[in-house]
Amino acid sequence: MDRKKIAALPHEKAESTGKFVKSYIVDGILILDCYESRKYIGRYCMREDGKYSYFSEKDQKWNQSKLCCLYGSEWYYSCGAEVKCSEESEKLVLEFTNYRGGSRSPVGRAIDHMETEYNRERRQAAYVRKRDRINALMDEVPVLPKEFYAWLDDTVFSGQEYMFKTSPTSWKCTACGKEHTSKKPYKNNQIIKCSRTSKEVTVKSRNIAIKKKAPVLIFQVMDDRRSVTRHFLAEKVWSETESETEAYENIRYILGKNSLFDDLGRALGLPSHPAIPDVIWYYGQYRSADEFAQEWWDSNPVNKRCNQEYCYPIGVREALKGTAYEKMHLETFANLGWKLQYNKMMISKDQCGFMEYLAKAGLKKLTEEASDKFSVWGGFWDGNMLKTTGRNASGVLGINMQRFHRLRQHDGGFRYLKWLRYEEENGKNLPEKTITWMAKNGINPDDIKFIADRMTPVQVANYLNRQAKESKKTPHSLLEPWKDYLSMAARLEMDCNDEIVYRTKLLLHRHDELAEILSSMDEDEQAADMKKKYPDVERILTEIKDRYEYENDKYLLVVPSQIQDIMRDSRQLHHCAGGSERYYERINKRETYIMFVRKKSRPLYAWYTLEVEPGGTVRQKRSEYNRQPEVEEVKKFIAEWQKVLKDRLKQEDKELAARSKRIRIMEMKELKTNNERFAGVLEADLMEVI
Repeated sequence: MDRKKIAALPHEKAESTGKFVKSYIVDGILILDCYESRKYIGRYCMREDGKYSYFSEKDQKWNQSKLCCLYGSEWYYSCGAEVKCSEESEKLVLEFTNYRGGSRSPVGRAIDHMETEYNRERRQAAYVRKRDRINALMDEVPVLPKEFYAWLDDTVFSGQEYMFKTSPTSWKCTACGKEHTSKKPYKNNQIIKCSRTSKEVTVKSRNIAIKKKAPVLIFQVMDDRRSVTRHFLAEKVWSETESETEAYENIRYILGKNSLFDDLGRALGLPSHPAIPDVIWYYGQYRSADEFAQEWWDSNPVNKRCNQEYCYPIGVREALKGTAYEKMHLETFANLGWKLQYNKMMISKDQCGFMEYLAKAGLKKLTEEASDKFSVWGGFWDGNMLKTTGRNASGVLGINMQRFHRLRQHDGGFRYLKWLRYEEENGKNLPEKTITWMAKNGINPDDIKFIADRMTPVQVANYLNRQAKESKKTPHSLLEPWKDYLSMAARLEMDCNDEIVYRTKLLLHRHDELAEILSSMDEDEQAADMKKKYPDVERILTEIKDRYEYENDKYLLVVPSQIQDIMRDSRQLHHCAGGSERYYERINKRETYIMFVRKKSRPLYAWYTLEVEPGGTVRQKRSEYNRQPEVEEVKKFIAEWQKVLKDRLKQEDKELAARSKRIRIMEMKELKTNNERFAGVLEADLMEVI
């Protein structure tokens, strides 16, 4: 019986007031006429296999919805307003559904049980169909070529051979696979030559095995309408017994092709195959599984990502022919054997034409760094550094040929290029030694702008080098203390143009001295200066106070009302949050806020200072002398506050939080390349909102 006939069946009057159903069976279909206040409101139908739907009298439409959509929770629970039905109707429903559960509302439970089972079976059937479809597609992916593993050994893991100690005078060499003897013992990590192969090998007297990993990529043709891109994590283990190479597959994406037959068919108006999307992604569900053991799905439960990779060069051109990526000429990069971010480049396929100029010019380091500067959302985010519309390598780089040859000769990266551009813009050549030192230590021209009017880059390099040796810090890590020192010196009305001031001998010592002096000065006077420079700070802090403040039975999270509060907290805890302008600048821009965590038993005593993003992410949490006492308890309290804050945030807060996160990610990425250790400290301190 079709739906029209079911909807047209006559309905009787309700036998009771309130909510009421009457059941009957027509052609093997269970039908429930539904009433409310004696008014007919709709008709519910269920087949023997559990498929259900109901007809709304008001809308005159059929809906694929459960019966509870008509009566809500009252269908299941009595609570004095239970949906009623006659004993005859109840018996009919129970016989039809074969329900034996027993309940105060047996009809409702019986219908719900049948609906639930039907939906479960539908989901399971859909899952099986999808699984079989994905497995069938994955079965069409060709196996790895035999030459792939040889390529890994010869290219990705080439030049890495070891000699393991097997006895006080015996060593097993992985280069020749033979035993070597030596009366004089080798030192750990000593590099020697294998007498049989003349290859350089590294002595490992403290290890029984060495493991190296590298991400790799291969393009393969599936058929005339599809290709596949496969991402692996290759792993090689060297030991005294054998060397073994494995490749664990993580990600596959299917590339659709536009064949000549399809183009001709469309031109002639002939029917064609369904269009294959440009890219369909599939993820390995296991962390470490080879091409035969891995299982595939279109979800990514273990958060697998594409990184900078080596690309297997054979078959790249054939696999990309007819795809949206054919004109990228990725085989050029693959043949060079460089480690690039192929995935980001493919996402930004229309913006990365300039990369070929860099590659053909032999700029290995710059090409590798540039490939990672493409966004996963498309586009090149460092467009101010490279002229992406340039017609040759020199045009892309924005430097003359003489500097271009210097860049290629030294295989310079982005920082080296920035210093060459600095030369070009200022018309002054710098010593090669200075540029190399600056690039090596992660220092860009913009990093020394604060002192550029008083010192040349050569003088800056020499000064930082001396200070680094004396303080046993990295040169890049001294830039921020130097800026803070000059900022504090200016507030103390010292002559910052005097060489004895801006080139102080013991930078960190002098920085701490000025911090103490400023801490002991009148805070009102300092705060007045800060208010003039950053007039919105106190207004912003007052505005967010109601949303961000929080307390539980042990701790308080307090938003300061005035700049003096921040200075007082900083002085008591002996850190620089109150004396450094950059924190006030961030508040003024609404990038981050300063907040306090205090013990409820001592609410007036400073304990922890937080730097917090608008969405609740905590960038830094520091107590006295930048230490972190009882940090696990504090982290629990912060996590508790973050959950509460989520419901309090306004749309403006969420937009500011997204902007702040983007700024933080970019700054952290830059910091990692300059000072990996300090970046690690900040990352460990970060508490993002879950």
